[in-house]
Amino acid sequence: MVFSTNSGDSSECKQTENALLRESEGMFRRLVNYAPVLIWMSDTSKRCIWFNETWLSYTGRSMEQELGDGWSEGVHPDDLERCLDVYTSAFDAREDFQLEYRLRRHDGSYGWIYDVGIPRFADDQSFEGYIGYCLDITDRIRTADALKASERRFRAIFNSTFQFIGLLSPDGILLEANQAALDFAGLKEKDVIGQPFWETKWWAYTPEIQEHLKASIQEAARGKLVRYEVEHVGASGKIAFVDFSLKPVFNEQGETVLIIPEGRDITERKLAEEQEKRHKRELAHVMRLNTMGEMASGLAHELNQPLMAVASYCETALGELEKLQTVPPQLNDILQRALDQSHRAADVIRHLREFVSEGSTPKQLVDIDLLIRELTELLDWEFRNGKANITLELHGQGPKVMADKVQIEQVLINLSLNSLEAIQNGNGGEADLVFQTRVLPDNSIEVTVSDNGPGIDPEMVEQIFNPFQTSKKAGMGMGLSISRSIIEAHGGTIWADVQYRNGARFGFILPSCE
Repeated sequence: MVFSTNSGDSSECKQTENALLRESEGMFRRLVNYAPVLIWMSDTSKRCIWFNETWLSYTGRSMEQELGDGWSEGVHPDDLERCLDVYTSAFDAREDFQLEYRLRRHDGSYGWIYDVGIPRFADDQSFEGYIGYCLDITDRIRTADALKASERRFRAIFNSTFQFIGLLSPDGILLEANQAALDFAGLKEKDVIGQPFWETKWWAYTPEIQEHLKASIQEAARGKLVRYEVEHVGASGKIAFVDFSLKPVFNEQGETVLIIPEGRDITERKLAEEQEKRHKRELAHVMRLNTMGEMASGLAHELNQPLMAVASYCETALGELEKLQTVPPQLNDILQRALDQSHRAADVIRHLREFVSEGSTPKQLVDIDLLIRELTELLDWEFRNGKANITLELHGQGPKVMADKVQIEQVLINLSLNSLEAIQNGNGGEADLVFQTRVLPDNSIEVTVSDNGPGIDPEMVEQIFNPFQTSKKAGMGMGLSISRSIIEAHGGTIWADVQYRNGARFGFILPSCE
């Protein structure tokens, strides 16, 4: 069987196929030429053979200018070497590549290009070169650069500030901590980031501090500003006073998305406040001393002569009694006591004047327990007349203090006689006085005098040690003020329990010299 082909029909089909092919190629070229990406092609020699219209419009150059290696003239000089290295390596290896570089635009500015190159192969798998497409990523790069710049500025401020700053999640997990906060505690980011804030080294030294912080974070998560002062122990072991706050950060819906913990070191301010308080106390002390100085000068002038006269009379009386054959023994004892007391009163006046003068009074090692025993024997007459029961609860072997014995003795006399007078003026019954000494953990000596009297009006406790403050009908109100000045001058403190058990208790603490 023989088949024949109509040559006219075959030619017509061929023409139709060619027309369709040309139409398809034209459509492809239009599509490729005006696609919103920059497209290029190269041959096997690494030289570019074609660029689409989008590329040419972007660079503002002609096809002839771009062909071969002409395109490289538009690459930024800082990027050219790296760009050619990537091209060459990929061509030699017949591999895909991706590359970012700057390409000059038609207006002379540079835009960032993301270039993807893909090897081309014929139907027989022979290598024909590369085809590539490029995207303008200038806006993305600018946004990334802006974000990086913003991040650098944030980090610079975040880490350069003297404040302690961090970032917390609403449930209290630490996300960020600045360098000042880390350095304060001697920490690294890896030591604390991702941990509950209250479990970090800044806070993990007392359960009470931790619970307070945890409750404060919960309050901040509910949208409230929290602020309080807290003490922190630094890497050096020193305690710092910190003004601490927790500030919530809200989203557009008003929900708390972050919490900013911030701490201000206010140690210097606290120390300045304490220094000011000490200065005020010292000023008040000086004022008391000035007041007592004026009084001491006046008293010394007024009392010296009568005291000398009393002493002279007593000595004369004792001399006359010796001439008598029969003398009541008690009378001789009374006169001797009067003479001793007049001499002691003169010593008190002298020491008081020395105390308020510019120079310091001589001090010596004083056994407080022994001093109290001697004092109670010296005041035996006053105690018996006042119907006072004396109880001594003494430590026995406590450290000694460096002190002016006469001045400390005067303080004890003031305290004990005040208690005795208070009981007599109050209920008139028998007085129970308890002298007690004990050694404190820091080796200082605590001395207390307690009684069974009516106590002291609580409203007077703030003024009781001030000059001219007294609850007695007759009295100048100087005894406790002088006692306070004496104790403070010895580096100690004095106080009063105005309602101690069924009476009052006065006490003072003196530093030990051991």
